[in-house]
Amino acid sequence: SLAMLVFVTLVWGTIDYHDRRAQVEARALDGWHRSMLRIQNLLETGVQGGPETARMDGLFTLFNDTPGLRYLATIETSARIISANRRGLLGQSAQTALPGFDLQALRTDRLATQTGSVRLDPDGHIRGYYPLTLARLAAAVRPPPDALLYLDFDTAGLLAPLQHQLLRQTGIFALVTFTGLLGAMLLAQRYVSRPIAAITRAVREFHPGSPVIPVPITGRGPLNRLAKAFEKGARSLNDSIVEIERRENRLASILESIGDAVIIVDTRGCIERLNAAAASLTGWSREASQGRAVTEIFAPFNVLDHSDLPNPALEALAQGSLVRLANHAAIISRDERQHQIAATAAPIRGPDTRIEGAVLVFQDVSEAYALREAQRIAAVAFDTGGPQLVADKLGRIIRVNQAALDMGGYSRQEMLQFRLIGDIFIGQESPGLRDFLTGKPDVNAWSGPTWWRHKNGEQINLW
Repeated sequence: SLAMLVFVTLVWGTIDYHDRRAQVEARALDGWHRSMLRIQNLLETGVQGGPETARMDGLFTLFNDTPGLRYLATIETSARIISANRRGLLGQSAQTALPGFDLQALRTDRLATQTGSVRLDPDGHIRGYYPLTLARLAAAVRPPPDALLYLDFDTAGLLAPLQHQLLRQTGIFALVTFTGLLGAMLLAQRYVSRPIAAITRAVREFHPGSPVIPVPITGRGPLNRLAKAFEKGARSLNDSIVEIERRENRLASILESIGDAVIIVDTRGCIERLNAAAASLTGWSREASQGRAVTEIFAPFNVLDHSDLPNPALEALAQGSLVRLANHAAIISRDERQHQIAATAAPIRGPDTRIEGAVLVFQDVSEAYALREAQRIAAVAFDTGGPQLVADKLGRIIRVNQAALDMGGYSRQEMLQFRLIGDIFIGQESPGLRDFLTGKPDVNAWSGPTWWRHKNGEQINLW
């Protein structure tokens, strides 16, 4: 800023100086031109008026008090000085006595054609050349010019005050400008730089989730509004973080409270989170599974032929719909334990309905699967083996196989109306049979000979 101030001041001063100098020089040229015309007229009038008026030697000395005047002289065509403001110049040659004199101005042809003029030479001197007719008129005929009125004026004396005045004005301008600039800098530092620094420091020191420290700015300007907007935005961000954390914790609690195993994957099929049930079944902890491919953690296969099954999470991502895992599915946990499972996967969609991931829900059905298989095997054995009856605790028959129906000759509807004691078995006197049939607590099984009655009344011996 200081360098710019100096540069602007110098440029302004230079332009103003040249403008004023041109004005001063133009006024000096105009003033001397009029003065030379008057002197020319006085000299020629005095010569024509007679010897009394021709004594104009003192005329030039009247201008000696003019600052900057060097030479004012009358010069014959032979270049001899016949009158001058300095008496020491009388009789000398103008070529040697007057520096800068243009000897060509004394040529007869130039004296006859020029009317007189002043000019500013490169050395800063104003020089004037005006033709004079010093010979007396003969028969009212004006003779040609026979002398030259010469002026040499140094403009340095005019420019010195101008330079002093301009220097003074430039100094005042520079002082006022510097004072204004300094005041503006102090105001900018107080009302702009310091507030911006305070806002910048507050932004750098702010960490999401940390308390918002008010920015120490007063007033109602735009920077104060900016600081208030930052504080409001920071508080809003903290509130959002708290709300997100609350929702995350709530989601985590919900996932943990679900009895089924739950795995959430992103759009690439990589695990984002899983609950404790999923960690238990897969053998992978939350930390170890984070970011891994779901196929590495959950790889279902068919227990009947051990063929690989499609991963339901990836199928849900690809199809964008609910996917259920096929029957007879199982997984091998990280600790080499096998679990029969039932699984379902569904895509997770955002507000714009775009798929953002998938959720996989599965459960261990190993016990149910084993029970179902046992029941299936028992049913096959019941239906294909020897005569068998099943009764409830009251002794009522609730199930009977075909072999028992064939042996007794009864229909299934008739058999289901009977009781074990009295209706079917006749030989209750067989040792221990009655205790077993009545459900005595210490009798869990019985074997031995007995008999029952056929539908046609025939007695059938049993063992």
